[in-house]
This record gives sequence, structure tokens and C-alpha cells, in this order.
Amino acid sequence: MQSSSEERQRDDDDAESGDEEAAGTSHPLPAQDLLATGSDVLDPQPDSDLCMAAPTPHLSSSNTPDVMTDPELPEEKELPSLDPDHPMCIKFQEALNRELKMRLEKIKKELKEKRARKKAADLRWEKVSIEARHVQEKLEKVKRKMEQVQQAGVDAQVRRRQAQDQLEVAKIKFSDVSKQRSQEEAHVTELQGKLEKMLQHLSLAQAVSKDQRSKGKTMKKAKHRAGAEKTQAEEQKLKKDLYITHLTKDLERLTQQVHMYEAQKTAQAVETKAVKQAFSEAEMKLESLMMSRKQMLQEWSNILTSTRSQYEDICAMQEAVCSAENQVYVQEKEIEFYKKATAAEEEKNETLTAQLKCCETDCATSKRLIQQKQAEHEALQAKYSACVHSLQETQHTVSTLTKESDIYQTELDNQKKELEKEKSVLLELEDKIQSNIQQQLGHSKAAQNSQQHIRKMAALKKDKRLQLQQLENDMTSVEQESQKINEHLSSLALIQEALDEETDKYNKLLTSTQTRFSTSARLIDQKQATILNLKAKISKITASTKRDDLGPLHIKVQEMTAQIKELNANIKKGQQLWLLQQEKLLGLIKDLESKSWMMHTLQTQHTAMKQKKIYKEREREAVDIQMKVEK
Repeated sequence: MQSSSEERQRDDDDAESGDEEAAGTSHPLPAQDLLATGSDVLDPQPDSDLCMAAPTPHLSSSNTPDVMTDPELPEEKELPSLDPDHPMCIKFQEALNRELKMRLEKIKKELKEKRARKKAADLRWEKVSIEARHVQEKLEKVKRKMEQVQQAGVDAQVRRRQAQDQLEVAKIKFSDVSKQRSQEEAHVTELQGKLEKMLQHLSLAQAVSKDQRSKGKTMKKAKHRAGAEKTQAEEQKLKKDLYITHLTKDLERLTQQVHMYEAQKTAQAVETKAVKQAFSEAEMKLESLMMSRKQMLQEWSNILTSTRSQYEDICAMQEAVCSAENQVYVQEKEIEFYKKATAAEEEKNETLTAQLKCCETDCATSKRLIQQKQAEHEALQAKYSACVHSLQETQHTVSTLTKESDIYQTELDNQKKELEKEKSVLLELEDKIQSNIQQQLGHSKAAQNSQQHIRKMAALKKDKRLQLQQLENDMTSVEQESQKINEHLSSLALIQEALDEETDKYNKLLTSTQTRFSTSARLIDQKQATILNLKAKISKITASTKRDDLGPLHIKVQEMTAQIKELNANIKKGQQLWLLQQEKLLGLIKDLESKSWMMHTLQTQHTAMKQKKIYKEREREAVDIQMKVEK
């Protein structure tokens, strides 16, 4: 485009120089032809003064001699003398002036026609280039929309499959819970049966936790699949970019196919409508999937509350069982203290062993649950680190974009300075041209035409300056909006730091609870070892003395059982704290999802502002090209 504009400027300069030469001086060839026609009066090689065209020509002044000689000719030949007042000379001058005026008018008409043709060709070329740009932009927009729709469809299918899997798992859980309730209602008669059923319920809870683990694994697999699909989409995008470059090379052919593109525009409008409909359907599907996800989170919270209530029921049942066992133990001690002491001691030992087994099973289950929650916590930390990494990448991209915008701003300032210099030079040239035109053009009509042309040029310059001011205002508005987005990103980063601190606090609490659980388990093991030692001592004493007088040892056993109960109470408190922390984790997960959605919306706004900035820069380049063409 720049080379074509330079060629047009050269053609215009040549045309203006031709006008000036035609207006100021005349060529020698027509004068020689006319002199050749008047060979009866003049010589075939006239003097250069006779070849000048002017409104009042004079071949010789009054001071010139009658005989004119040429030094280049030999001395033998002599030219005839001419009188300027001779009627033949006057007629010859009049004929010369008429023919020169006619030729000047023809040349001016031809120049006007050439200028009109050039202007029409320039306008056609500009229209074709603008239409080609619009077509290219529309093609890029349609391709982007198609890619977005395809990605949205793939994401919707994946989420739909995940939702179906989660629904099936929830149905299985619901059937399991209903079966458990029926079993519990059928076997409420005996305390030992209740304890066994509660143990079964705990095993089912472990199965539920295993199912949750399997869910996490399926989610990870789905993420891996989404990553693979993303790489495939990027490869397709690269292929499409190569195809777009190929299309840009074929833009020259579009000049011959302008009429064909009008039909293509209508077809593309229909296609864009279909794409918009598909995009709206995909958005509806995404909204439905988000609603299903929220429902699943609510179901998860409900399951946690139900497990908490069931755990409280289990604790109450265990307390009732312990109280009943204590009452039975007291009654047997009061009735058969003297008669059946040995049987009572055996029953006590059996109850103690049963309690120890229950404690051991509870400790094992608590350890498994702690390990499971640790694994889940590690998975959440991995997700959080991935989110932090993505945030850092976005911040890096924002910083690079700000640097590029600063570089472009400096380039724009330099271009503005160069434009101001060129404007000053153009004003000086215009003043010189006006002075030359006023000197050369003596006729009133030519002066009026030149003044009208100058006025038109001044009006065009004013319009172009206004357009430049509008573009600068748009650029400032874009920069302000980008600053607002950066401020919002910084506020989100501060919020994320606060959330990181909260998660660190919760991690510290979890570690402290884990240490407490480990210490309690160690104490239980130590107490069990001491109980076994005491039992061995009791058996030795009974074997040696063959009596049941074991007062102090029995007291120690009771103290140990009381300590075991306290440890069980501490374990229950720790489990309740764990449930509360799980609920807090759910709240934090929801907050992170909302913040990630906000980040996505801000990124889309940022990309839209970039596209707007690029569009404004293209408009400015087009205006600069028009200014150069007009110059």
C-alpha cells in the first residue's frame, strides 16, 4: 500500500509540473510547425524568442537592429529583417497564440480526466481493500466462535458424563443407607446386636469414603482427558492458523471476486445465526451442569451432616451400652459377691477384653479415616498449587502486556512528533505552492479553482485531525479500563493471600489434631500393655493362693477402664472437630470456585479490550494511509 501511494504521489507531482509548464511556457515544436507553414515570410530555423507563448509577445524591441544575424551560421547567409508592426507578423502571432491556447485547453482537459480516473481507481482500490479486511475479520470471528462452540460441547459432554456417574453413585449410596436403616430398625432388641450393627455401619461409612476416593480418581482421569483434548484443540488451532495465512496470500484474488463475496456474506449470516443458536444451547447446557454441580455439593454437605448425626447416635448408643454394662456389673457384684466371685471376675475380664477390642477397632477406623482425609487434603493442596501457578502465569502475561502497551505508546508519541514535523513542512510547501500559483496564474478562473481546491484541502485536514483526536480519546479510555482491570486483579490477589493464610491455619489445626490422635493411640497401647501385665499377675496370684481377694488390682483395673473412657471421649471430640473442618473446607471450595469464575470473566474482558485496541490501531493506520494518499 505504501509503494502504491508513493507512485500515486509521483504521478500527481508530474501532472502538476505539466500544468505549470503548460501555464508558464510553451514548447518549441508547435512554434516550429507554425513557422514551417509560413515559409514565405520566415526562415525554417526561427529564433528562440519566436517560440515563447505569451499574451503580448514581441519578436524584437525598438532598439534592435533591422538585420538579425546568427553567430553559429556562416557569414555568407543572412536572415531577412522583420518588422514587429508588420501585418504578417501580427497575424502569425495571433495564430500562434490561438493554437497554443487550444493545445493548453486540451492538455488541461486530459489532465483533469486523468486525475478523475486516478481518483476513481484509488476509491475502488480502497473500497476493495476495506471489504477484504472486513471479510477477513468476519472469517476470523466465525472460526473463533466455532472453536468456542466445539470446546463448550466437549466440556458439556464430559460434565454430563460426570454428573451421570455421580447420580448413579448417589443412588447406590441411598439404597445402601435405606438397607442399613431397615437392618437397624429390625435389630434394636439387644444391646450386643446394636453394637454389631453400628460396627457394620462404620464399615459401610468406610466403603462410602472409598467411593469418594474413587470419585476423586475419576475426576483426575477426566482432568487428564480434558488436558489431552485441549492439546488436540491447540494443534487444530495451529493448523487453522496456517490455513488463515494461506488465505491472506490469496487476498489479491479477492479483488476479482467481489460480487461472489456478497452471496457468501448472506450464507455466512445464516451460518452465524446457526452458530449463535448452538452457542446459546451450549450456554444453557453449561448452566444446567453448574446447577447439577451445586446440587451435588449440597448432597455432599447433607451426607456429611447425616454421617455426623449417625455418629452422634452411635456415641449415644455406646454410652447407653456402657451404662447398661455398669448396671449389670453392679447388680452381679451385689448379688453374687460372696457366692460366685470367680465367675464375676471372669465376666469382668471378658467385658474388659470386649471393650479393648472395641477400642482397638475404633482406633483402627479413626486411623484409616485420618489417612483418607490426609490424602484428600494433599489432593486439595495440589489443586490449590495449580491454581496459584495459573494465577502467576496470568500476572506474568498482564505484566508483559503492560510493557508492550508502554512500548506502543512511545512509538505513537514518536509518530505524532513526526506527523507534526511533516505538517509544518507541508504548510511551508503549501505556502510556497500558493505563492507560485498566484504568480503563474493570472486569470481569475484559475485563481478561483485553486482557492476552492485549497479550501477543500483545509476542510479535509480538519476532518482528519478530528478523527485523530477521536482515536486518541479511544486509546486513553482503553488504557483507563486496563488500569481498572489491573487494580481488580491486585485486589483478587490480596483476597487469595487471605484465603491462603486461612488454609494454612486449618492445616495447622489438622496437624495438631493428628498429633493428638497419635498420642491417644500410644496411650491406649500403653494402657493395654499394663492391663495385660496386671491380668498375668492376677492369674499368677490366683494360681498360687487359690483365693479371690484381689481388691487393689481390681481398683487399678477400674481406673484403667475410666482412662480408656476418657480417651474414647477425646477421640469423639476429635472426630467432631474433623467434621466441622470438612464443612469449612466445603465453604472454602465454594469461595474458590466463585473467585475462579470472577477471574475468568475478567480475563474475557481483558481480551475484549485488547481486540478493541487492535481495531482502533487499524483504524488509525487506515486514516494515516488516506492522509498520505491525499498528500
